[in-house]
Amino acid sequence: MPFPSAYATASLLDRLIDLKPRSDYEPIPLRVQTRKAFHASLHRDLEWLLNTRCPVSETELAQRERSVIDYGRVDFGTFYINNPDDYGRLKQNFEEIITYYEPRLTEICVTITPKPHSHSQLLGLLEARLIVDDVDEQVSFPIVIDIKHGCGVKFISDE
Repeated sequence: MPFPSAYATASLLDRLIDLKPRSDYEPIPLRVQTRKAFHASLHRDLEWLLNTRCPVSETELAQRERSVIDYGRVDFGTFYINNPDDYGRLKQNFEEIITYYEPRLTEICVTITPKPHSHSQLLGLLEARLIVDDVDEQVSFPIVIDIKHGCGVKFISDE
């Protein structure tokens, strides 16, 4: 079986994660990834970002520029699921944090709509342009936002 062709340089996080921490030997460091592996790691990174709650309040964030300590999304505790104005707040927050903490994505657009027959979830779509190494392509991720229990991100595979 031929080795899959390289798609893009592995992210720093992918190069640091030890997939076999109990192993007696260290594998050759990951340098590049296939398209499928790269998209899976991007999905994982976005999921971690959108599932991490920022320790700073939304009000305080509005008064200053973000830093590494502000990693993550705002607390959903002040969002009302039936208020379309809050969809705009979520959209803005998601676009800001993805822009700030995920430099591989540009032209980020998040759409949020109510999930039919649900009192705790919203549906969304993250669309962006992926730019890394020689790669320049459109990507999209459907998003299920659970206001009561965090945020889940599901990757759409085009393969």
